[in-house]
Amino acid sequence: MYGIFVTLLILNVPSTKAQENTVDISGTVINRSPAGDPHFNRIVILHIFLDDGLSTFKSTSTDDQGSFHFTADRSNKIIGYLLVANHRGVDYELEIAPDRNRTDNVILEIYETTDKVDAIELLSNSLMIADWDISKRTISVFEIVQIGNKGNRTFVPNLNEPAKMAFLRFPLAREAADLQVQTQLPEGQVIQVDRGFGLTTPVPPGEHGIAFTYTINYQGDNLDLSRSFSRGNKSFRILQPHNIGSLISSNLTQESSATIGDSTFDIFQIENIPPGDVIDILIQDIPQPSFFSQLQEALKTSVSIWIIPAVLSLALIFLIVIGLRARRQEPTRVSASLAGKDEIIREIIDLDNKFEINKISEDDYLRQRNELKNSALRSVLSEDNKE
Repeated sequence: MYGIFVTLLILNVPSTKAQENTVDISGTVINRSPAGDPHFNRIVILHIFLDDGLSTFKSTSTDDQGSFHFTADRSNKIIGYLLVANHRGVDYELEIAPDRNRTDNVILEIYETTDKVDAIELLSNSLMIADWDISKRTISVFEIVQIGNKGNRTFVPNLNEPAKMAFLRFPLAREAADLQVQTQLPEGQVIQVDRGFGLTTPVPPGEHGIAFTYTINYQGDNLDLSRSFSRGNKSFRILQPHNIGSLISSNLTQESSATIGDSTFDIFQIENIPPGDVIDILIQDIPQPSFFSQLQEALKTSVSIWIIPAVLSLALIFLIVIGLRARRQEPTRVSASLAGKDEIIREIIDLDNKFEINKISEDDYLRQRNELKNSALRSVLSEDNKE
């Protein structure tokens, strides 16, 4: 009798195993634009992302109240859920973490659209010179832009009238290349415009981040980064490496410095830039690549063409060697001789670069450089004696 009682008790205990293996995700689609289309009978898609890079999805339609409901698998292999509803050609998304306590009564907002760009404003723009390759005269730039749509409709560019330039535009230096863009916005295209780039992506109400990187090839010891803000900017700042040149601007004010990783940056900033204003930015006294850095770059492409400045004593040594060998009409042997000095050249290049970025004192630099010059001279004279 007791055994029967225990069996009946077990059978009447609600099973939670099925509940633990599933999760209910429910909520409502709401059109936030005044007098917008009703939000019932809309398709909602639930994407389920797995830790192996794969994903699955389910779809349903909202009821007369705009409500929807999904029953999805719950597993430690699931890394996230994404709700998507499309309205007027724009996808609206809502991310849901797998460990979220409440997955019911979520709100998925949609909006009507407009092609008027007036509601879009530039909230902030930070430009960081992330890397500087002196030997190649190249800098790598990283920018983060925060934009806002203060209206109650999603801005969608009118690409049928491109002459009006009614889309997001961002200025770049004239020499910019290798542009890469990432945004928090719905998908769109990156298009090239005069001295910058544009985005054809829709912009829903609210704030959104845009990040992009690019490189700049420069000549000489000055670099002009001046730019125009056609729509103004509430806050613009530059992070300039502390030991690479000096930044000159009549608009920017140096606020502070910051250490990121192993590098220290000077921070220059300006607030509340009116639409159409130009901010002048000039970086002066940029360290120049050493002669041997340029020589090594030339070696990578050709050893038959040399441009050697006469201001460096070691350069004069090689110039004499080239001149003597040229008069003997033995260009092949000259190239072989120079190739044999490759190790010394690399050591001098490394030493010059260390001195340029203040990693070695001037006394040590001059002493070590003189030793390397003497080694190169002895090597050249030794070969001449063999002949």
